[in-house]
Amino acid sequence: MSGRAPGSLDRGRCERQKRSGVEIAPMDVPFELSAYTRVLKLASTPSWQEFSQIAKIAGAGVLVVGLLGFLIFLVMGVVPGTGV
Repeated sequence: MSGRAPGSLDRGRCERQKRSGVEIAPMDVPFELSAYTRVLKLASTPSWQEFSQIAKIAGAGVLVVGLLGFLIFLVMGVVPGTGV
């Protein structure tokens, strides 16, 4: 026994495998663009309403993370010996 799990990749090897006619790298990333055509055909440009909703949610997330970082900064300034 080699101590590896069955089916695990040997890190020293960099072989490519073939699965259903498409060349696959060790991390299962297809190199041929034809493997992505189905996804590209299904993808569509979002409407303005969808885009603005996504932008608002992403902006709110950025603000929450920034506010959290600022609050941590303030608390670290109050705690003795940890301030800047």
